[in-house]
Amino acid sequence: MASGTKNVNKNSKIGYLNLFIPNITAFVAAFCIMVVELIASRIIARHLGASLYTWTSVIGVVLAGISLGNYIGGYLADRFPSIKTLSVLFILASISCAIIPLLNNLTGQWVFLWYLSWPLRITLHVTLIFLLPSTILGMIGPVVAKFALDQGFKTGRTIGDIYAWGVIGSIVGTFLTGYFLIAKMGSMAVIWSVAGILAFVGVCYGRKYRLSRVWIVILIVLMPISLSNQSWAKITGEVLGLREKVEPNVVYRKDSPYFHIKVEELQGVSESIRSLVLDRLSHSKVYMSDPADIQGRYQYNYVKMFGALTEHFAKKKKEFNALCIGGGGYVFPQYLEKNWPKSSIEVIEIDPEVTQAAYKFLGLSEDTSLKIHHLDARNYIEDLILRKARGESVAAYDFVYSDVANDLSAPFQLTTYEFNEKLVKLFKPDGIYIFNLIDSFYSGKFLGAVLNTLEKSFPNLYVFSAGRLRLNKGEWNTFVIVASLTDLDFNGFSTPGFISSKLEPSRIKLFKERSKGIILTDDYAPVENLLKPVARRSGALLACGRLLEKGNLMLSQKKYKQAINFYKKALKINPDYAEGYSNIGAALARQDKLDEAVLEYTKALEINPDFAEANYSMGNILLLQGKVKQAESYFKKVLEVDPKYAEVYFSLGNIFLEQKNFDKAIEHYAKAIRIESGFAQAYNNLGRALLGQGRIEGAIECYRQALKIKPDFEAAKHNLERAIAGKQTTGLKDVFK
Repeated sequence: MASGTKNVNKNSKIGYLNLFIPNITAFVAAFCIMVVELIASRIIARHLGASLYTWTSVIGVVLAGISLGNYIGGYLADRFPSIKTLSVLFILASISCAIIPLLNNLTGQWVFLWYLSWPLRITLHVTLIFLLPSTILGMIGPVVAKFALDQGFKTGRTIGDIYAWGVIGSIVGTFLTGYFLIAKMGSMAVIWSVAGILAFVGVCYGRKYRLSRVWIVILIVLMPISLSNQSWAKITGEVLGLREKVEPNVVYRKDSPYFHIKVEELQGVSESIRSLVLDRLSHSKVYMSDPADIQGRYQYNYVKMFGALTEHFAKKKKEFNALCIGGGGYVFPQYLEKNWPKSSIEVIEIDPEVTQAAYKFLGLSEDTSLKIHHLDARNYIEDLILRKARGESVAAYDFVYSDVANDLSAPFQLTTYEFNEKLVKLFKPDGIYIFNLIDSFYSGKFLGAVLNTLEKSFPNLYVFSAGRLRLNKGEWNTFVIVASLTDLDFNGFSTPGFISSKLEPSRIKLFKERSKGIILTDDYAPVENLLKPVARRSGALLACGRLLEKGNLMLSQKKYKQAINFYKKALKINPDYAEGYSNIGAALARQDKLDEAVLEYTKALEINPDFAEANYSMGNILLLQGKVKQAESYFKKVLEVDPKYAEVYFSLGNIFLEQKNFDKAIEHYAKAIRIESGFAQAYNNLGRALLGQGRIEGAIECYRQALKIKPDFEAAKHNLERAIAGKQTTGLKDVFK
């Protein structure tokens, strides 16, 4: 009797062990599916951003893959041996995960997708990359269930255990990826780790099979190529398409739980300017010589608008309380800190990794007086309300700034009536709420809904256009909204450095009507749907931009024919794309085909008369043709649009220098240098003008400054040598010609 009981217990233990193997297999498969699903949104964000569209596509495509995989897996389970089938499926799943970086890079550069509407492009992009791994991983479940049933246990118990372990795997995969893996490892390292886990399980099930042994060797070779920071690995990975192309101007890149963060140096400018790119959108431009500079030529107009509004309404205040919702590159908070050092300035930035990037690469000082909080702005505001209700001392705000617009979406919880009502409780009676959003003049549904919502809490609303005044149909624009509890006086208000447009009440009324009276609430805030008319056109506009980038690369390499072909492709997508005509003009001008270039610039200016670069280039060509008066008219147009266009002052200085009007030449070169301190050519020509007045010491100083900026500047070297020689010999007339 005792011996029989012992044998039963032994058999039971062996049986449960046999059931544990399929259970843990189901756990691993479900774990990997959830990791892939969560990582998908981060991987595609660098090409498509993050929005409701991306999450909808990811969830829908992964579920479709799992469903298709379950169907195919059931068919395979009934026809092939379970162990061999599981080995093959795990190896194939590993391969499908390993090629995700390759497919993402190829799909992101596939021009065909750029022609599609934005929602359709996102769906196809996600499908091409994630349908295959989702389908293969979905096949594993039915085969595992069949494998477990073959152990001879009761059907209900066996299937229940398999489902339970699968769900546990999904839960662990979800929380581990969201809270730890992405932040600690980065998206690509997580994907390769999943490929490794799947390959390991495949080998465990198929040690005898050649496929598993061959693939594990290949994977061991590919992983360091894809992840190592060694130069050989980066070059090889780029050639194989497993890594993104090395961008020499990128100084920092990291995946955080919220964004794909990238810091890059702007190319083609004479001073160090860095851009903070979150996912695919540039959020901040930072002048590294002065990280608090908001007036530079390349700075965003809405940031300049924030500054102009603050200066206007804070002119009688030596200090104030301000809250900045959204830190980004911390340019505007530092501007407030620099100009009102006694003020209390708080910044809410949801992503601590963004702040770390600002500290390390964007000039944010460790000694800053800014009070930085890392959490959702809604949570912070609600916490202040609770503290105030408990009788704690909570300082009221003079200014609240919101800069959280993210491409064609916005955090809906910061746009609702409920949020506005909470915010109102924290303002001083004369407090001002300033924020930006993106929409189109030709739609304006989102802008209208925001205005409908704001006026429920703020009786006084003012709207400015901070982008170009003339836009192509479907192009989006940046708007700045000013909301207050009291009537604001804009007399004497100006926006130096750029053109802005305060919208008339009739235009505001039109936007509100287009939104059909929608009030954004916590229960109903269809932000992405309101922006859908803009999103439909955004794919084509982005395609034009990418083709323009490719053309510009060819232009920098003096491959003019190829460059023009890319610009013409952009014009086929959008015949009203002014930048396409302008860049064709630039390519023709560099080949000395000036008359043809003039025709292209004319086309660009017919579409957008305020196009500063086209006006400037047209003026320069006319100068080369000796048409000075006509050139001056184009330069004046540039300065109407952008009074801080340093190159225009340089060109006007050249005109006066040619006319030997040295006083005027010096005045204009000095203006160019004040705007752009690293303008080596302006220093060189300023030296020539000073030399024209006999001011040799000043000329020598200018030439030396030009060479300090640009050591290989041959003209400045030659001029410096002649100026020194002239100082030591007979004088000015023999030196300056």
